[in-house]
Amino acid sequence: MVAKRGGGESKVGLVIVLVFSLLANIGLGVGLYMYASADDSKDKKITELEKVKLKNMTDERNWYKFQALLFRTDLGYPPADKDAVAEMGNNKDNFDKGGFGTGQADLKEVTDTVKGLESDKVLGKWNASQKRPTKTLKDVLADTGKEIETLKTNAARAEKDKADAEEKRATAEKALADAQEDMKKKYNDLVDKAKKDQTDDRDAITKLEKDLAQKGQELEKARTAADAEVKKLRGRSPRTRRRSPSRSR
Repeated sequence: MVAKRGGGESKVGLVIVLVFSLLANIGLGVGLYMYASADDSKDKKITELEKVKLKNMTDERNWYKFQALLFRTDLGYPPADKDAVAEMGNNKDNFDKGGFGTGQADLKEVTDTVKGLESDKVLGKWNASQKRPTKTLKDVLADTGKEIETLKTNAARAEKDKADAEEKRATAEKALADAQEDMKKKYNDLVDKAKKDQTDDRDAITKLEKDLAQKGQELEKARTAADAEVKKLRGRSPRTRRRSPSRSR
């Protein structure tokens, strides 16, 4: 009997242990389930926040990547990768339409910068088909370099023209001075010649006057002699004048 009681008590104890063990397992399972459920809800919240954060980080990365590729293209050094160029071109089209970069803190600043670069005075309008501005900064610098070289060439030509003009002016001034000196010499020679000719003319006139005076004197003598001869002839007798012809015969 004692043995049997002892056996029954051991079974009851085993049942009790099994019941408590089952209840403990059930309680542990319920606790674990409840913990897992709470943790899963927490994980879902964390996942949503991480998704939003990841999206913001991705958008921000794409935003700055777009700026880097765009400004590299504006500089004249676009990416070599065609996919990167295509991505930048698509983003630029959306950016111009107001559909890219929304929500970024520096959107207005970047927009104003892009508008300033794409003005006609800087790079010109954006060419969507070529995925580049009308001119890149590299093109502008090249054109500026050509303009500078042209200006240098024109300046050098202007300096040479100025030197040539100054040389021609100096030559002309020397020629004018020489001509003036030659004219002055010729004028003085003419004056001297005129004075000499005037002296010679005076001498000739004086000589002519002397010759005329001498001729006048000779003429006067001849006239006096003729008058004397006439008087002499008149003083003869008429007979003598009549005889004279017969004598002649």
